[in-house]
Amino acid sequence: ILKYKNIDHYFDLVFGSPENKIKHIEQILLTTGYNVNELIFIGDSIIDKNAADHYDIKFIGVCNSHNISLIQKCQYQVKDMNHLEAEIVNMRF
Repeated sequence: ILKYKNIDHYFDLVFGSPENKIKHIEQILLTTGYNVNELIFIGDSIIDKNAADHYDIKFIGVCNSHNISLIQKCQYQVKDMNHLEAEIVNMRF
């Protein structure tokens, strides 16, 4: 999908099924050597939020009317990716 949309050059690693999000984060930590304090998880589901919380990773929710339960649980949120940079700048670390 990323190659088809010509955005694959923006990503170093891509993860998908059948592994769950917690396993994906574990792989990122093992593969990259990053510390959880150096990561920001951006997601659009409660499953994404729960995985970030599992590792105590800062989370930005991409929130809309289809995921109300996520909106209620996110300290940081954007409506779409166009507002992502501004939200990262406003995060308190």
